[in-house]
Amino acid sequence: APMFQYNGQYRVTLKPFIGVELEIKNNQLTLSNIVINTAAELAGLKVGDVIVSINDGPVNINEETDVDNFFDFKDNEKVKLKILRKEREFDVTIQFSLTSKGSIVDRKIDFKGEKYSYLYMGEVPSDLGVKATCNIFSNFLKKFNAQTTGIVLDLRNNVGGPGETAACIAGLFLGTGTHIYSEVDLTNSTLKKRLAIMPKVFNKKIIVLVNGKTASSGEIIAQALQFHSRALILGDRTYGKAIGQTQQDFKIDRITYYETSEKALQPDGSSYHGRGVIPDYYVYREGLEISDREKETLREEDLAIFPLKIENGIFYKKRSTPLNFPSKCVKEDVVRKSVDSLDDRDWKKDFQLQFALETLRCL
Repeated sequence: APMFQYNGQYRVTLKPFIGVELEIKNNQLTLSNIVINTAAELAGLKVGDVIVSINDGPVNINEETDVDNFFDFKDNEKVKLKILRKEREFDVTIQFSLTSKGSIVDRKIDFKGEKYSYLYMGEVPSDLGVKATCNIFSNFLKKFNAQTTGIVLDLRNNVGGPGETAACIAGLFLGTGTHIYSEVDLTNSTLKKRLAIMPKVFNKKIIVLVNGKTASSGEIIAQALQFHSRALILGDRTYGKAIGQTQQDFKIDRITYYETSEKALQPDGSSYHGRGVIPDYYVYREGLEISDREKETLREEDLAIFPLKIENGIFYKKRSTPLNFPSKCVKEDVVRKSVDSLDDRDWKKDFQLQFALETLRCL
């Protein structure tokens, strides 16, 4: 997950949230993204909604406004928002939380005569253990494999989780024994290969969506499917966190200490740390041109202290073997037409998702 860094140690800085991204548009505080199955979507908020007031206080916009400062609330705090939508104002009371996020969502999509699967992963689950979690995903993917002709695996904003679990999930697309990544123990300089431990259950087409907030174990899944030429990666360059931490809690002082204890390497020994996983197609939230909001995304390489520089001479390699797919088989105007045809309340009104579906269709 995105963290601040000090002398190689990490402190988590995630805030309580409701599942939205904010931007200044036409001098108004506007919702630019709604995360599926979060408090925001369940409350009926939509992309394009304007926040007029927060807890009855006006929203003041100026040249120095930082949108992240508007939503600085405590865990479980309820907040009243006045929303403007197409000349109509209404109030919504919504609860900010560190935990109430829609981390896993599965849906089917009928798209221009084809049936596709959609699987959103906001994190790599950690509650049930590796085998139990992998069995759940295996059942998801078996169902998808039987009922649909391709899948969009949405790893945007994936904050990570256990690396071993990520390796098992990636293996369900690749097959038993496939080398997913290598884990280097920085305390004793030993290397362990993480291999797929369960059989391949999905053999149809795969598009993976990533962005600058896809981090840690979310990147493990993306790089494995890309490296083994199993999937096409769309979106923006990922966060670039190929390291892991051990945690120690000091309850008396309410301090949690994170020590960087391991790093992840691709199967060929190269590293995407700091660099991120490079997509096959750069496709941004609003189109093929990067937005100002996306330009401002902080990545691992942007941290003030960077103790684990990428080693000289180790070249990041996207793929072990070439992936044969039609180049430029999707046109931006076709995708734009698909997006514009959808109602504002439709969760599929998402340029990156529509681009992924059009790409699946033409592969």
